Amino acid sequence: MNYLNSTNGTQKIGEIIIVSPSNDDNRKFIQAICRQAVSVDHAVTYGEMEINENLSLYFYGIGYKRSQYNFAWELVAKKVLGYVVLFNWFDDVLFPETKEMIDFLALRVEAPIIIAGDVQDHPFPVGQRIFQPGITFSRQTKFMLCRLSERTSVKKIVISLLDALIDQMP
Repeated sequence: MNYLNSTNGTQKIGEIIIVSPSNDDNRKFIQAICRQAVSVDHAVTYGEMEINENLSLYFYGIGYKRSQYNFAWELVAKKVLGYVVLFNWFDDVLFPETKEMIDFLALRVEAPIIIAGDVQDHPFPVGQRIFQPGITFSRQTKFMLCRLSERTSVKKIVISLLDALIDQMP
């Protein structure tokens, strides 16, 4: 948890990174959960979810290609509470990028990782892809299906991330 001094006193903040092959998906996620989403140069999206006057969660939607957005990774990754990796459940073309990012994070971070497959307006499927080898699931990784267009679905992802964070406590 980090601290931010404001006119009302000290405020605690938690930071969460959202990554996806689509910056548009990052923006949709942040817009669903935050009052306002601000895009910086179409590569980074930022939003704040105020829990109460003393606690806020900051969300950073950062592009997949780590080297392209190094400044964003350097600023946030060291102090992040956890990661959400988003992907379109039905887009097999972008799935290899999703797998690459999951593998990258699973091998390098100890923070919780929620992998969220967006099913859009389709019924929640139980697809073969979940059961096929290819995605690295570590103890800090959890998989969920979601709908980025629904606030309650996005909220469940955030709650799962916070639950995973609490579960990691000694």
